[in-house]
Amino acid sequence: MVLETERLVVRNWQESDVNHYLVLAHDVGYNCFSLPGRFLVHSPEEAHEKVRERMRLFDERKLGKFRFFCEPRANSSAPAGWNLSISRGSLKSS
Repeated sequence: MVLETERLVVRNWQESDVNHYLVLAHDVGYNCFSLPGRFLVHSPEEAHEKVRERMRLFDERKLGKFRFFCEPRANSSAPAGWNLSISRGSLKSS
């Protein structure tokens, strides 16, 4: 699933997002809103497993923790974070 506007891209996690997950997992501000250590990882292998967990969640239950990308410039994407509770059924297309 991909939702896209001129300045924002929301999509499910992909295997290639491990480096972004590593950055977000070590962000103190992000981790203060979760159980202690829930999102923290210590290696790329652990990050891969967390990303796969998010991918399985969507594939099996149609629940998502989706990536948000800001598009400040035409050739650049910067991860902005993720949403923890969007379900596929709650999104309606018009």
